[in-house]
Amino acid sequence: MSSAVLKEIFRGARQKHLQLRRLDTCFHAYCGALIEAFRERNYRLVGFDTTNQGALVVEFEQPDGDRFLVRVEPFRTAHTFLRAVGPVAEIVFTLNQHVDDPNVIASAQAGMMRQGVGRMLGVFSAHDNLNRGAGLSEPGNMRFHLNGAEVTATLNLVCNLNDYALAGLDYDKEKIGLMLDAVVYGLEKFVQGVLEKHSEL
Repeated sequence: MSSAVLKEIFRGARQKHLQLRRLDTCFHAYCGALIEAFRERNYRLVGFDTTNQGALVVEFEQPDGDRFLVRVEPFRTAHTFLRAVGPVAEIVFTLNQHVDDPNVIASAQAGMMRQGVGRMLGVFSAHDNLNRGAGLSEPGNMRFHLNGAEVTATLNLVCNLNDYALAGLDYDKEKIGLMLDAVVYGLEKFVQGVLEKHSEL
């Protein structure tokens, strides 16, 4: 009788341990699926790091040599929040693209200078609101920076990682991949549009 009770206690403790471990490692597991989704698209992983604030930063090199950086920043890591709401994260995508044509860069720089100091910095944002209570930037924030022959564009999203979860710590690589394809396409079109706009001024 005591043996059966002890086994049941250990079984319950083991299940609780696994549940808590899933909560603690869900953001890392999501990044693992994200890395696999990128690799399936012939991107090369060139960097993986964590910040002091707990964000996970993953950097890739595209087949054409451009770089793509993803920062996954957990909104809350308390177990009570993760159980009740899920693993919510702000995901910031950054495209670093090299422009080979110096005439395009020169035209874009000249166009920005004609628009004044604020635009000379090459910073554009559709929305730049910060919800101070939540600590999350409003989704859809797009920015553009021009630095020498390199342009940088960023886009942020707020996601519940459970939307991409399969079971346990498994995430749907195909669904993540479709999201990545859309974001990369959007950022590349955004950069192209900004450069064309300023080269025409």
